[in-house]
Amino acid sequence: MKKERPDSVDSSFIALVPGIVKNIRVTTVGGVLRAGEEIMQIIPVDDELIIEAKVSPADIARVHGGLEATIRFDPFDYTIHGGVKGTVTYVSADTLKEDTPQGEEIYYRVHVSPTSLPVTTTTGRELEIMPGMTAEIDIRTGDRALMDFLLKPLRKTLSESFGER
Repeated sequence: MKKERPDSVDSSFIALVPGIVKNIRVTTVGGVLRAGEEIMQIIPVDDELIIEAKVSPADIARVHGGLEATIRFDPFDYTIHGGVKGTVTYVSADTLKEDTPQGEEIYYRVHVSPTSLPVTTTTGRELEIMPGMTAEIDIRTGDRALMDFLLKPLRKTLSESFGER
């Protein structure tokens, strides 16, 4: 069989959508990929913004789609720029596991989307968000009176102190 083209021919790749190139697998001249191996990832710039968060199994009972959230992007000082209002759009059906240097981490995956585009903070500032930025998410799961918060330890102690095992 005759080869259509030599192995040493350079190749060009053209994306079908505008985006940011991420995770380039071959970075050296003459680098080789196996058949079916991913060359790179392209993050579309005009796509929907989704923040992915990890929620502890201990906190997941009150988290569900539609809840309000506040997003604080780490590159922007929260005390100056304020937070971004968002909504929980997805909660994974089961826990996921990830190996970390501290050991195995078990969590639920949650997606939060900002409610305003372009992304605008509670102080009215517009933020230029880039893929890969880290953020902290506060999900509002309900309201609690100050007295309930302060008296919870006392109520728990009293309810357990007069019990019998």
